Amino acid sequence: MRIKHAVHSRSLLSVAAFACAFALAACGNNVVEYRNAHIINGKVYAGNADEPFSGRLANLPVGQLLISSPGFFKIANLIDGVQQNFKGQVPGSLCDVEIKAGLAHGKAVCKLPQSSIVRYEMTFEAGRLEGELRAYAPTKDNDQISSVSFENGLASGEQKIRNIVTKNVVAVLNWRKGVKVGKQQDFDPATGNLIDEGRTDEDGKTDGEVVAKTPDGLVYYKAQYSHGRKDGLEETFDKTTGKPVRRVEWKNGKQDGSSKEWDADGRPKVDAVYSDGTMVSENAQVAADREAEYFYRSCMKTATVMGTVFRDGKPVSPAEQQAECAPRAQAVREKELASRQAR
Repeated sequence: MRIKHAVHSRSLLSVAAFACAFALAACGNNVVEYRNAHIINGKVYAGNADEPFSGRLANLPVGQLLISSPGFFKIANLIDGVQQNFKGQVPGSLCDVEIKAGLAHGKAVCKLPQSSIVRYEMTFEAGRLEGELRAYAPTKDNDQISSVSFENGLASGEQKIRNIVTKNVVAVLNWRKGVKVGKQQDFDPATGNLIDEGRTDEDGKTDGEVVAKTPDGLVYYKAQYSHGRKDGLEETFDKTTGKPVRRVEWKNGKQDGSSKEWDADGRPKVDAVYSDGTMVSENAQVAADREAEYFYRSCMKTATVMGTVFRDGKPVSPAEQQAECAPRAQAVREKELASRQAR
């Protein structure tokens, strides 16, 4: 009797184990490798199954996840795009994603291939990002370099991005329904100093003043925008000396008013007036000087490239050719000035 009872008990255990395994699979706790799955019309199917898969999809290339989630694609590209001083080659990560009825639903973790280094952690609901997305450095220390919240698949709220190398914050962005809205800032990776600042309107278009600085704080660009179009004064300065390089007035995205440019020595290169995007007048002397300078530089360069030439059967060296450039440039200046004054 005891022997029969033992055999019967083992049989019951085997049946129970099989039932348990079957129940786990039916409840979506099974795991399928990406190579054994198919994605049809945005839904995951395991093998040749007719019903969408539920469970964990392993080793899904991050590119597939990016394609299926535009919100993730935008954020991931932005995070990597500001890491200009990071020279390492980063392979595409592989993701383990919880799936329900064929759609990403639950936690997703993406790691570098054959590594414990995490690149992204996020949560999905019915195929859409929901909650916090965290990004990590693809390095041994694996520091968190950014995080941003998602609502219904779209980024919302403040996002900070840190540099992989220096750990400094290099960007502060503000999102609303997947669009950058409000103050947007960029910082120098080495110093952490503010280098760019502007604002965007409800449609994500630049609106208000835009300012750009060198890492040591020298302003080299300022402009006024209105809903994505330049509107007001735009100024450019030399990054080393701070001297004016360009000053242009705009109205509704078109040049309207004064337009001036200077060379490195402060000499005027352009001095014109525009109306509704069309130049209506220009300082004749400045224009003549510009044409003469262009001719002189071209003449000097040509003499160097050509080397020694023969003229009337006699050799003429590059130095001799260049000596002729200045008086010829002066002739161009006088001709251009006379032509403009006669108009």
